[in-house]
Amino acid sequence: MARITRGKGEGALFRVPADTSKPLKFWQAVVELPPRNGERRRKFVRSKDKRVALTKLRELQKDLAKVGDLPTASQTLESWLRHWFDQIHSKRVRPKTIATQRGIIDNHIVPAIGATRLDKLEPLHVRRMHDAITDKGLSSTTALQAHRILGTALRDAEREGRVTRNVTTLVDAPRRAKTNLAVLDLDAGIRILQESAQPGDRMGSRWATALLTGARQGEV
Repeated sequence: MARITRGKGEGALFRVPADTSKPLKFWQAVVELPPRNGERRRKFVRSKDKRVALTKLRELQKDLAKVGDLPTASQTLESWLRHWFDQIHSKRVRPKTIATQRGIIDNHIVPAIGATRLDKLEPLHVRRMHDAITDKGLSSTTALQAHRILGTALRDAEREGRVTRNVTTLVDAPRRAKTNLAVLDLDAGIRILQESAQPGDRMGSRWATALLTGARQGEV
């Protein structure tokens, strides 16, 4: 029998098993996806109800027409974050940033929503992550950092066809917390200079530069 080759977006519905003399297990629908690296890719859905399976097939075809591709396998958000951070993201950020963002992923994003399937993420999961962070007594700035990291990870997942949308774009990002900075008055600044800028103290010039210009440590 000749093999039938289907094009992108074409689908089919099959009875499993095909032999009608045997009890029905389920109906399986399949839709053809764009090939990747020369390999054939398909997306499957199933149901014991033929009409439900057919509806799922139509939904797959609609989503495929909308975004151009669909994820072929389910994985948890944690699984994607680990792969994304090590193989993609860490290669484009500074070492100090790597350490900070890895801590946010390990301590906040994964414990809150890491077990959720990547293709099942909803806006409510993003809000759940925000709440989990602030419920620990941490600031909204930390929640904002987690929101941005998750958003970048899902943006890359969308580019690779692993998700059909970036749900962080559907949720308002937390506001940055207000920071109350301690400010030295003139007398305090003079006392620090008198104590630090002593003859022979090589750090004196750095103290003077920092106090008189307001430059960051790295700039000084």
